Amino acid sequence: MLFVLLFIVMSYTPCSADAEPIHVNRPCLNGWVGYVPDEIVIKFDASVMDAMDSKKAKKGRLGISAFDRLGIRHEAVCVSPRFAKSKAKRYRGKEMNLAGWHKIRFAKKIDVKSVINAYRKIAGVADVQPIGIYTICATPNDAWFSKQWHLDQKNDLDIDSPEAWDFETGNESLVVAVLDTGVRYYHQDLGGSNASVDYPEDANGNMWINWSEKNGVHNFDDDANGYVDDWIGYDFVDQVSSFAPCWPGEDCDQPDNDPRDFHGHGTHVAGTISALTNNGYGISSVAGGWSIGEHQPEGTGVKVMPLRVGWSAAYSGKEQGFVRMDFVAEALVYAANNGAKLANASWGGDGTGNLSEAIDYFLSGGGILFKAAGNANNKDADYICSRTDLAIVSVAATDASDCKAGFSSYGNWIGISAPGVDILSTYHAHGDPEQDYLALK
Repeated sequence: MLFVLLFIVMSYTPCSADAEPIHVNRPCLNGWVGYVPDEIVIKFDASVMDAMDSKKAKKGRLGISAFDRLGIRHEAVCVSPRFAKSKAKRYRGKEMNLAGWHKIRFAKKIDVKSVINAYRKIAGVADVQPIGIYTICATPNDAWFSKQWHLDQKNDLDIDSPEAWDFETGNESLVVAVLDTGVRYYHQDLGGSNASVDYPEDANGNMWINWSEKNGVHNFDDDANGYVDDWIGYDFVDQVSSFAPCWPGEDCDQPDNDPRDFHGHGTHVAGTISALTNNGYGISSVAGGWSIGEHQPEGTGVKVMPLRVGWSAAYSGKEQGFVRMDFVAEALVYAANNGAKLANASWGGDGTGNLSEAIDYFLSGGGILFKAAGNANNKDADYICSRTDLAIVSVAATDASDCKAGFSSYGNWIGISAPGVDILSTYHAHGDPEQDYLALK
């Protein structure tokens, strides 16, 4: 999907009670843009794990001379565990344990490759990696269903949703992890009629709700999953301003339990998957269930688990959306540990940031990962799409003529093709955060 630069209000004005549609067109950079300049990820073996001092690690030291000398030289300020709650699993015949993975943060920019090579030479280091940064690339009564060509164009060039809805409208026992820029979970076509910008905690609808945390004790990890108050997913974005200044108003400081969207991309993806259908509001979606014809607080569709791994930043004088591979790895492990069997990844990526093992972890529990093929109009598969796992589905984009979208990457590694041009879906416009929007992009 394309990022957005300009908000252009469409020529028709909707009724004030409905979400407002806008046409969005924000060109984006394509693919890899660099490595995180002041962080790396490292996997310690059992000998280091047993010997390290966890209190000193919070200040960048381990209490092990070889690591501490290197940490002092490059001004390491923190060594933090990444997957404290992960469980040992087996995948493709090998045992997998994420417990040894840590993140090292430095006080200033480093020569990433040089520092990685230095750590790699120390006994007890099982692996060490940089962190890649990529760009985010039945007939219902919903008001804007007629504008959603990809659902029902009546000429066999769409996905024929009305025909499919005769058999299944969306199974609410399924959870889809949306690994993206966050989700406007209080959008009323996602979070239901009680959700609003003033009362985001009233979101329900087709959003995944962690009820043990929602109904639990504030500031306490009620379900013991390692995340406090994660009642509607999690925000993994953490101190990214060293790469590019965050766009004014964006949340880039630290991880938290509020995975709300700022950029807009993640909300568009979430609505495409499971906006509330036949609720008399906004749009329809592939697996949004089937409401009673009126706007309701609850939904019957597939549940969306919002996991924020991307953000907006000022880059080359423009607003650009980015995603980091270490955030994605953390989100995939969270998804696997909290019941998501499906995951959507609509961005480019590589195997850095310990993403490779995190994907293994997610797939080992029966997960299926849907991965966008890319927007480079070439035959080159990125790391995730080039993997041979049957449970990774690479998705190319088609247009309203049932042809390859001009921007879509392609090749014999593609699993399926699906509409990806001028898709109308839910949206968050950070220039007007009070209003629910729909966006055509």
